[in-house]
Amino acid sequence: MDDAFQHRKIKAGLSVLLTAYSNLYADDAVLPLGRLREWKRGSRRADVVVVTKCPETGVDFSGIKSRLRLCEGQELYFSMFEYDDILPVFEDAVSEKYTLERIKKTQAHILLVTGIVSPAHIAGYLKKHTANVESLSFPDHYNFRTKDFDRIKNRFKGMQHAVKLILTTEKDASRLLSDDSFPCELKPYVYALPVRVKIMKNKEIMFTEKIENYVRTNQTNG
Repeated sequence: MDDAFQHRKIKAGLSVLLTAYSNLYADDAVLPLGRLREWKRGSRRADVVVVTKCPETGVDFSGIKSRLRLCEGQELYFSMFEYDDILPVFEDAVSEKYTLERIKKTQAHILLVTGIVSPAHIAGYLKKHTANVESLSFPDHYNFRTKDFDRIKNRFKGMQHAVKLILTTEKDASRLLSDDSFPCELKPYVYALPVRVKIMKNKEIMFTEKIENYVRTNQTNG
């Protein structure tokens, strides 16, 4: 459950605490000085701690473990994002499909439209394929409105590159797809970037089994 670690009325049998690689709770402070909702010692309630959004290389695993100061019995995992090739959001409107490889060859101009906490990781990944990436960011869980679509349309029209696309997340794509007011002239150019979470250090099976064993042991009938 997202943002449920401080929900005291929920009696969790297995708590998995996520902390971003670029902003570890060990380096943060309680509101209003920082972003923590409770003191760092609250992390002791977690059964599992996952350091998320790690880079592919250069992670100081032992150093981070030392900084987090885990208690006995707490398990630590590291995760990173892996991206699949882009997919058209409005498939019926597309006459020719684009891929990440084609973006790289043409150095296409990308307008990254997101309604998530931090699109910087996605933008960094796209810049490995083309130097021409612009971001148009909205708040997390954002519900797009007509004026937002006009803003997207005007920004897209102002991009001068011969090859240009609008890229978004799968979560945001579902919002665009279900909104009848999304401009038809933009539909052929809108693509989603699928993302998967990968547990690092070859611990994917161990992490999955941890969750499955808990569910299997604690499942109820009826």
